[in-house]
Amino acid sequence: MVCCQVGADGQGSPPPRSSESSAELPHGLSQGGYGLPPATAKSIITLTSGFRDTRGNRKSARQIKRGWARSWIGVYHDDPSEVAEAALRSDVGIAVPPGTATEDPVRLVDIPGGRHAVLRFKGAYAELHGAYSWFFGSWLPQSGHEPGDAPCFEEYLTNPRDVAPADNITEIHIPLRD
Repeated sequence: MVCCQVGADGQGSPPPRSSESSAELPHGLSQGGYGLPPATAKSIITLTSGFRDTRGNRKSARQIKRGWARSWIGVYHDDPSEVAEAALRSDVGIAVPPGTATEDPVRLVDIPGGRHAVLRFKGAYAELHGAYSWFFGSWLPQSGHEPGDAPCFEEYLTNPRDVAPADNITEIHIPLRD
């Protein structure tokens, strides 16, 4: 179950803790089921040198680039409000079983499990910042939960080659303290 689900109208409210009124959701989110599911630990494989520099292992790069048959995941290690854009760290790759063997330039990135708030967003990737702003600025302070120490990650549920930017569906997983 997700904390907030996609809505075409972008309207709704965060799940209230009690009978208190709720703040308006940003574009791309609408009220849906509420849940704080435990996330299973995941792993992704990614290129250490990035997708453009594939001289070291073209076969591995092609396998990653063809990964739409699998789940694509982006892991974000830094808070963009605290870290300069040029210094932000992230990893993007395809989901694989934990412990998958890799060779350079491919590396394994582990994503810890635990409790997560999950937001399902529908819209262009460039608009995802609104969902994060709403989560950390409205939902989290009202929820009584605290953010965890692990990085946030996004699971890309649609292939941007197959849908218009406005129809992309992304699940944002935000770790919470137990």
